[in-house]
Amino acid sequence: AQRQKIAALVRAANAPVARLDANVTAKITEELPGSVELRDLPDPVRAEMDGVNALKYVALENRILLVSPPNRIVVGEINR
Repeated sequence: AQRQKIAALVRAANAPVARLDANVTAKITEELPGSVELRDLPDPVRAEMDGVNALKYVALENRILLVSPPNRIVVGEINR
């Protein structure tokens, strides 16, 4: 339910879709390069869900990546 809510709110925010270099697979536990822009999660997500305040996201064509900003590691993935 939380993943669906995050996906819906990110879609509603109309965040631009990130374009990744061909050599970036962006899987869980992988580090994203500094060229990939991390975005703040929408306010309703941060207000309603514990444990996500410190995370940022990247919207891709078919999925949303949850990222730990200090080390840019992908910690979660949600189908868009």
